Amino acid sequence: MRNSDMPAMPTPEDLEGYYKDPKTCKWFVPFMGLTKLEALCIRLGVPETGDPDLDEIIRRSERKRLSGLAMQGVIASDVNMNMTEKQIAGFAISQADALLAELEKEQAQ
Repeated sequence: MRNSDMPAMPTPEDLEGYYKDPKTCKWFVPFMGLTKLEALCIRLGVPETGDPDLDEIIRRSERKRLSGLAMQGVIASDVNMNMTEKQIAGFAISQADALLAELEKEQAQ
């Protein structure tokens, strides 16, 4: 098993799950939870876990994060002088979507 596939924060599934490997005579506990790769992808906002559902959650989360950063920039600048809150939010989302699209294009190359 690769290191990235090992549990990031292992927790035993149950106390009765212990078993002994007959070849090595070592005791093992089956662990549940995120792998190190999954935990790192979530932390960095990179949807490359290999799990389509988790990757989609990471994509949505990253979109919200980037939209928030874009909105902060718009609010802090003079650009928003004649914009309503709804227009600022829409502009921030469109900026985040444009950035994500460019990053995906660059990654595909």
